[in-house]
Amino acid sequence: MGLDLLKESDTIKGRPFLQLTAYAQAFKSCTLNFSFAEHYSGLVSYKKKREVPWTPGLEWYGEKVKRADFRFFDFVLIDGDEDDFKVLEGFSELKGAVRGSRWRLYEVIPASNRSRD
Repeated sequence: MGLDLLKESDTIKGRPFLQLTAYAQAFKSCTLNFSFAEHYSGLVSYKKKREVPWTPGLEWYGEKVKRADFRFFDFVLIDGDEDDFKVLEGFSELKGAVRGSRWRLYEVIPASNRSRD
């Protein structure tokens, strides 16, 4: 899952990080919370409409993520600030895997492997 909580860049207009997780799909055959293959007007598309069990629209509105959404993924790449990370690091579903200044990669811990909330 990719969550862009900051949404903007100081140097690039628009939403430059919206497509960042698409590299994981292209290079590693990952399943993402959003894929441009869902638009059906591009060169690549799904054969059938993809039904998603997590909160829709997280690619645009990462702040709407629910803790239950994490269970559908193995990793979450998050573009956020220190306040965002303080909140997320309190979630038993997430284990910090890679720490950066703006981006962090969290491993999602299955419910059977974590302590009770």
